[in-house]
Amino acid sequence: MVRSAGRMEVAVIIAIIGVIGTWIIAANNLFGLKDRAVGYLRQKLAVETMEEEIYKRHVESDRELLSEIRKMIPSDYPISMLREYDFGGPYSDELPKLLRQFVRECEKPEFEFHDTELEQIRKELEDAARRFTRISGKRGFYIDNDTVRIPKEWHHERPDKWHEARNNLNSAADDIIESYDELIRTGRKKLGAK
Repeated sequence: MVRSAGRMEVAVIIAIIGVIGTWIIAANNLFGLKDRAVGYLRQKLAVETMEEEIYKRHVESDRELLSEIRKMIPSDYPISMLREYDFGGPYSDELPKLLRQFVRECEKPEFEFHDTELEQIRKELEDAARRFTRISGKRGFYIDNDTVRIPKEWHHERPDKWHEARNNLNSAADDIIESYDELIRTGRKKLGAK
């Protein structure tokens, strides 16, 4: 009898401790003491979670990619030319070459933004650059070693073809400008880039 009474007392004590422990944990979670304590310690010790570290690395990687795109396609040239020029006239073959280089880089998996919004804009820029270089390669002809133009003869002999080529080049240039501007503005805002 004494043995079973002793076991009973131990069981009651364990149950009481379990109830009290559960109550303490619930009260702690209810008032957020644990979360505040962990947050305070993280702040004081500058400890970051794995997710925070990954996020910081993604932002840094996206900043580097934005900078690389700005070096490949600077705002002064070729963007200023794309912004102002009417591609019914002659233009340097340097422009399609720069855009083709950009398109080649876009084919690499490391040439993608982690941020989905920036990546979508980059794809739009890539598509517009790809379209411009395709049209330039198909409708533009060299008039000397480094100058390209839609054939002058088309203007008189086949005006519909000349106007179509000109309008398509100008439209692709406008799309490049629109995507480029949006990428730079959104990237600066989201990434804190210069």
